[in-house]
This record gives sequence, structure tokens and C-alpha cells, in this order.
Amino acid sequence: STLKAVATCKTQAAMRYHLGYVSQEERAQLLSGTVIHEALATWFRGGTVDQALLTLYEHYAEWSANNVPPGDRLAYDNLAAVTRRWCQTHPLSEYPVQVVPSMVEVGAQAPLVPDGSIIYCGRMDVVGRTTDGWLVGDHKSTGQMSPMWLAGFEIDSQLTGYTWLLQQHLGAPVKGAFVNASEVAKLPGDFCSHHATLAGN
Repeated sequence: STLKAVATCKTQAAMRYHLGYVSQEERAQLLSGTVIHEALATWFRGGTVDQALLTLYEHYAEWSANNVPPGDRLAYDNLAAVTRRWCQTHPLSEYPVQVVPSMVEVGAQAPLVPDGSIIYCGRMDVVGRTTDGWLVGDHKSTGQMSPMWLAGFEIDSQLTGYTWLLQQHLGAPVKGAFVNASEVAKLPGDFCSHHATLAGN
């Protein structure tokens, strides 16, 4: 993400990643994406739905209450309802990739040049296998999953970089990468309230 931002605009990248200057709306988007990652990490390590939601609650509920307008799609109630639904509809026993729990949110690094002066570093969201071989997955959340949004990943340098990095980390061929996408849209109010109450308990 940092490399992509630098390639787009060095000044904007420096303000966001070095100085931490972002708008309140951007901060909500960044933090909500981070806590979804953390909740899914709990889930993919074998945790229960409630354990995944507890992760979300501990890292986001209070901040959301103080910084996100009630009824917003990124408000805690809505985020908890979406995350609960995702976990319920994607049980690990039916997931198309056999996830390796010890390789969830796994950090790795490898030299890009022979003398080791340039190191490629990354933290891979999830690593798994199919009958065809190893795969690296990346969690993405968005307000709307459109064909154009999905098509953008076909040439995404983050995915190709992680595929290469996992191959260096394992010392074995890696088949490719996949995107674990979730659409964080605004759900009906009664649905959100019901599920957020369960998450809070």
C-alpha cells in the first residue's frame, strides 16, 4: 500500500504514511479496514464468530462511538453486522482454500538484489493451499464491489509482490494469489442493532 501511494504521489504518501495526516473520513476508512483484518485473522486462526466480533469490538466500538456518525456504514453496529454475516456464510470447513492457521498475518522479507541492499517486506493476510499448490490471500473491504473494482486486482503489484515473497519464504512454488473481499454497505437499522448487541456481549 505504501509503495502504491508513493508511485501515485510522493507528497500524499509522506503525509499519510509518515506524518499520519488524513481526514476524519479517511481515518474511519483506514481504521475500519484494519479492524476487519484483525477480526478475520481471529476467524482464520480457528476462532469462533463471537471471538472474531470481540476483536472488532475491543479495537473499534469506542472509537466509532466518538468519531463516526450514527447510521454511517462504517459505524460499529453496521461493521459488526457485516463481519458476523461474512463469518457465518464462510465457514472454514467450506472455504475453497485450506488455510494454514500459523500463516495468518505472517510477516516475511527477502532481498530484491544480490547484495541485500534492498529488502522487500510484507505481512501476508492469509496463506493456504489447494490441491494445485500454495496461495497467498489478501483481505479487502469496500463500500461497493463493482466489476471495475475487482478488475483492478488483476494488475495489482501488491498481489504479485506477495506471491513472489511467499515463494521466497517457503522455498517452494506458489500458484498465485486471491482476494478475500467484503462489501461494507449500509444495512437496515434493526439488523445492525440486533447483531451489534450480540457482538457486544
